[in-house]
Amino acid sequence: MVDVKITMEHHNLNEREIKILEVLFLNLSAQTNARITKGGMALNPLEKIEKDAIFHYQFAWQTSISPEQY
Repeated sequence: MVDVKITMEHHNLNEREIKILEVLFLNLSAQTNARITKGGMALNPLEKIEKDAIFHYQFAWQTSISPEQY
C-alpha cells in the first residue's frame, strides 16, 4: 500500500477546481498502473486533514480473482 498526498501551499482553488485535479490525478495513476503492473489497484480516499491538501488517497495493489475452472 502507498499513501499519496499532494499539497499546494497557500492555494486559492475552489472546490470544483480541486475535484478536477483529483480526477486528473486518479486517471493518470490508473492509466500508469494498467500499463506498468497490468494488475488491479484499489483506491481508498483518505481525509484531507491539512488545509493545503489537494489530493490524499491510499493505493493498494491486488491480484484479480481467477476464473473458476470446470
